[in-house]
Amino acid sequence: MPRAGRPPRPLVTPTERQILWGVAAGKTNRAIGSSLGLSEETVKSHVRKMRRRWGAPDRASLLYAAIRRGAIPVVDIKTHLL
Repeated sequence: MPRAGRPPRPLVTPTERQILWGVAAGKTNRAIGSSLGLSEETVKSHVRKMRRRWGAPDRASLLYAAIRRGAIPVVDIKTHLL
């Protein structure tokens, strides 16, 4: 339920979106963290929280859930992965 006078919260934070792009590219947590200036443990924590939030049992399911919810638009995938 939206809070009175405020726009609804975004599906993911900018950092979570960048992590999702890394997951989509097949990068390890360590590689994602290195490219974003985050520790491997921080990336793991973000992935775990997003998986729990969307009921995704694994990384592939997390990407599917993110695409279905519009957190990472399909039209942008080619741009981010090339």
